[in-house]
Amino acid sequence: MHRATGVLLIVVPLLLLAALHASVINAQPPAHSGNIAGFFHELVGEWIGSYTQYNGKTKAPTKYFHAVVKELSPDAYASVFEYYRIDPKTHKPAEAGVSRMKTSISPDGKAINTITGNGDVLIDNETTSPEKHQFTEILHLASAGELQGEGTGRIDVRGMPNGKVTNYASTWTESVGSFRIAQQLKVEFRVLFFAKIFNISTDCTGSRGSDVMSLINATGKNADHAGATPGHP
Repeated sequence: MHRATGVLLIVVPLLLLAALHASVINAQPPAHSGNIAGFFHELVGEWIGSYTQYNGKTKAPTKYFHAVVKELSPDAYASVFEYYRIDPKTHKPAEAGVSRMKTSISPDGKAINTITGNGDVLIDNETTSPEKHQFTEILHLASAGELQGEGTGRIDVRGMPNGKVTNYASTWTESVGSFRIAQQLKVEFRVLFFAKIFNISTDCTGSRGSDVMSLINATGKNADHAGATPGHP
């Protein structure tokens, strides 16, 4: 069996979210963080943030998102995450995919997330291909303000056999005005006796807001300034 590794950039949600926390002065802890329904209730509203992904020590290009989380009922939630990236040629924001999440909270205090969407994947830092993804994860309350999840799924990438997702684990944390999702997963593409394996870790954070373009533009300006020649703007 031949095994290889590369960088697989998955637009999920969720999955999706990264690298931005809001500071709230004199804020109180979330009122409903002691149960899983309260956890998702605190997420209702609009969010912006960024999403980083690694394969080992190799980092994929950062993406940014605008998310809207809605409460359909006390035990059902719907979320949409729209993703963007900075075009390396134009240095302007470009659409990079969307993920939709449905959350159902069961009487035993667990939540089932169903995530579907599309985006693009970056393989071996060379080839970018369109992808579609579908995940199902079960979340439980680990402590106040923290959820842990396990799940499975698949990723369909153009030009490759269907990818099977295994060893999926996630940790969700939230506080007033910010949240974070960390993920670990393995994706396997197999043809007969040959397989290509991707071991992926992600770090996603978001903060309250709706103007994702200002976030992207500010990030781009900071990057340009950091890369400028000393003595030049």
